[in-house]
Amino acid sequence: MPGTRRLRRLLLVVLLPFIGSCATVLETYQATQEPPSVEMVIDRVNTAARVFELEDIMLHAMPFSAGSRWPQDCAKPIPLGDTAQLAAIVAQDALFSPGSFFRPSAIRIRTLYLQSILFESAPNLHYQRKYLDTPPDNNAIRAFGKKILGENYNPVFNPSLYRFLRYTPDFVPRRRHFEGKFEGAPAEYFANLEDAVISLADNPERLQQIRDDMRETDDAEKRAVRDIDDATRQIKKLKDEDENKNASEIKDLENEIALHRKEYDTAAARYSELLTAWKLELAKVKKQTTAFTPEQRELAVNIQDAVDLVKSLDLDSTTLVFIAMARLPDSLMNMPDELKRLLHAPFAGERIARILLNIISLKDNIMIIRNELGQHYAEANAMDGLFAGRIQIATVKQPEKPHPAAGENN
Repeated sequence: MPGTRRLRRLLLVVLLPFIGSCATVLETYQATQEPPSVEMVIDRVNTAARVFELEDIMLHAMPFSAGSRWPQDCAKPIPLGDTAQLAAIVAQDALFSPGSFFRPSAIRIRTLYLQSILFESAPNLHYQRKYLDTPPDNNAIRAFGKKILGENYNPVFNPSLYRFLRYTPDFVPRRRHFEGKFEGAPAEYFANLEDAVISLADNPERLQQIRDDMRETDDAEKRAVRDIDDATRQIKKLKDEDENKNASEIKDLENEIALHRKEYDTAAARYSELLTAWKLELAKVKKQTTAFTPEQRELAVNIQDAVDLVKSLDLDSTTLVFIAMARLPDSLMNMPDELKRLLHAPFAGERIARILLNIISLKDNIMIIRNELGQHYAEANAMDGLFAGRIQIATVKQPEKPHPAAGENN
C-alpha cells in the first residue's frame, strides 16, 4: 500500500540519526512491518517510560563508587541464553500471542535484562507509578536499608535509599551494588552518579547548589506527572460507571489535567534553565587539572562508563517515542477496527480497558516523556568526557582511610 510505504520511509528518515544499536535497528525495522495499532503505540510508550525510569535511577539513585561494576555489567551484550529466556517472557504478553501481527520489542528485552542486573524485583510495565508527597522518615529508610543490606548496614547509603523509597519504591536494588571494593578495601560510596562527579570537582559548592535546585524542580515535575496519572484513572472510572451522568465530574478532571500539565511545563522550563547552569559549571571541570588518587581515577573511569550507558538508554527510549509519535495518527484512525479485532483476541476485556485508559492522556504522556528524555540526555552529555584529561595525569598517593568509629555502621 502506498500509505504504508510512505510511513516506512518517514520512520526510517526520522529515526536514522538515532539508530545506533542492534536493539534500535530491530525496533525500527519491526515498526515498518506492523499494521497500525494503538495497543502497540501504548506498549512502546510504556517501554519508553520504563527505560526513562532506569535512566533516572542510574543518574540519581544508584549508589556509586570506584568499585561499582553495574555500569560495565549493563553495557555487556546479552548472553544468547538470556536473550532466548527473556524473549520467551515478553512473548507471554497477550499482544504477542500466536497469530499476532506484532513481535516482542528488542528494546523491551534489553530493558528486562538491565532490570535483572540492577534489581531484586521490579514492577511490570503497566504498574501505577508512585510518588510520595510526604518524604519517607528515618524509620522507613532504616527499614528499607535493613531489608536490602542487613541489620547493620552503613547509613552512608541512606540518601540513595531515600531516593528509591520516594520516587521508585517498587524497584528493590540488589545488595551487591552497595558492596564494591577498591584494591581489596571498601570503596568510598556516593549517593548517586552526580554526587560522585561533584566529589571530583574543584568547584563542588556551586555544583551542589545547582543540583539541589534541580532536585527541587524535578520533584515538582514528578508531582505533576503523578497528578495527571491519578486524574486520568479517575476519568476512566467515571466513564465506565456512567459517562453521561458523570459528565460534569469528568469535565472538572479534564480541566485539572490541563492545570497539572501547565504546572509540569513551568517546572520543566525551570529545570531547563538550571540544566544550562549545570552544564556551564561542569564545563569548568573539564579544564581542571588536579591529580587524582588511584581510587579517584577509577571512580572517574566508572563515571564515564555510566554516562555512556545512560546515553545509550536514552537512544533506545527516544527511538520508541519517535516510533510511537509516527504511528499514533494512523493507529487512532484504525482504532475501531482494532477494537473489533481485539474482541476475539486473548484477554480481550483487559486489553481494551488498557487502551481506553491510556488513550485519555496518551499524547500528553508522549510529550512529557520526550521532554524528560531530552533533559536526561543533556544531563548525561554534560558529564561526557568530563575527566578525560585528568585520567591521563599521573595519580598521587592514595591517602590512608581512617578506621571507622565504633557504631558507625549501625
